[in-house]
Amino acid sequence: MRVKKEVVLLIFTRTPIPGKVKTRLIPITGEAGAVEIHTELLKQTIETAKRSSIKHIELWCTPTTEHQVLAAHAENFSITLKTQAGGDLGERMCFAIEQALRSYNGVLLIGSDCIELSEFDLELALEKLINGCDVVLGPAYDGGYYLIGLTKSYRQLFINIEWGTDRVLEKTRERVAQLKLKSYELVRRRDIDRPEDLQSARGQVFDF
Repeated sequence: MRVKKEVVLLIFTRTPIPGKVKTRLIPITGEAGAVEIHTELLKQTIETAKRSSIKHIELWCTPTTEHQVLAAHAENFSITLKTQAGGDLGERMCFAIEQALRSYNGVLLIGSDCIELSEFDLELALEKLINGCDVVLGPAYDGGYYLIGLTKSYRQLFINIEWGTDRVLEKTRERVAQLKLKSYELVRRRDIDRPEDLQSARGQVFDF
């Protein structure tokens, strides 16, 4: 019988293609500036992940892993590159989680744009997952979440969710309650998605 490894961390990101990343920032940063912000946030996220005790890290990309920045991260940080599959964000997350659970006992999934994420957030999420929580959530200020941790796949957490709106966390909490899952929420953190997010993050990654 195949023995599963403990927990894997999945980092969801987009291929850094001008005009395809951080599109809500483009009116004030331009396409090149949006790519720079996206790229720096991704690098910071990977560095944070590598400072944690989590040994297994995968970078799940869309639409492709074929990019020099992603290849460099794979080599420099010894992480695995994988391609997201599915329609909306929920389908793509569900697919990645189900794939990971074939080999691991638990999954932590994060985005690549939470500027306030720390290795301590990851360590706490890992601890809660190992010690019996069905789901761990990291609430974001924009009404979504920057982290979800699971030991089983619950498709109800990912279908018919209005992704990109301020109701994602609310609807996810409702589904968690309906499924009677034991849950834990981390401290609320800030993503960088909208122009107003840049002001609060000024100087934390680079000078705006």
